[in-house]
Amino acid sequence: MLRRVLMVFIVVLMRLAAFAQKDARPVLVCFLPQMGNDSLHLGKTYPWLNSTIQMDRMRCYLSGMRLYYQHKLVYTESITYRLIDAEDISTLSVVLAVPPQTRFDSLSFSIGVDSTTNVSGVMGGDLDPTKGMYWTWQSGYINMKIEGKTPLSTARLHEFLLHIGGYAWPYATVRQVGLKVDKTEHLVIGIDVLPLLQATDFIKNNSIMVPGAAAASCANNAVAMFRILP
Repeated sequence: MLRRVLMVFIVVLMRLAAFAQKDARPVLVCFLPQMGNDSLHLGKTYPWLNSTIQMDRMRCYLSGMRLYYQHKLVYTESITYRLIDAEDISTLSVVLAVPPQTRFDSLSFSIGVDSTTNVSGVMGGDLDPTKGMYWTWQSGYINMKIEGKTPLSTARLHEFLLHIGGYAWPYATVRQVGLKVDKTEHLVIGIDVLPLLQATDFIKNNSIMVPGAAAASCANNAVAMFRILP
């Protein structure tokens, strides 16, 4: 745990230093993967619903981070898409180059990749298909990937694979998240997998691998995963 905290601290310092010479006020946003009130550790077994559950992967695309003050837009992030990966500590912190004196009391972002980007072909950076978050040109990007094991799953080896994506009506899966904040220097956003897991029937939906009604339902439940932490 200490090693993980030190690594986060080093990454944060490097990103803050990158803004030291810019005419901007850095606002640090950290993402903390969680299993309820506990930190999420991939590969660890947790008690759950009179059984157990193990998370092996948690990735999602976040896009269009914006800040508001009294419902008025005051800042839009220049980087459009970010891949958050619980396995890669370097993806769990973001520094926003906010103009000096900017006040804000809420932020918003989207979970997923919009339809325009999906139909624009293969991209680079965090949207590079080698990141493991791209299906095909027909189905597009996977907006969120949740994988693990639980005895409650009837699948082979009790696995569950929730690959949530799809950009076409009526099963588009991009969802908006809006959060009130009371800090303006650093924000910690918890990404709690429990709301999604608790809303999933692992008998019927232990393997979601294509766009459709099941993926759209999971996308609705994914909004509740995000919350501001003290």
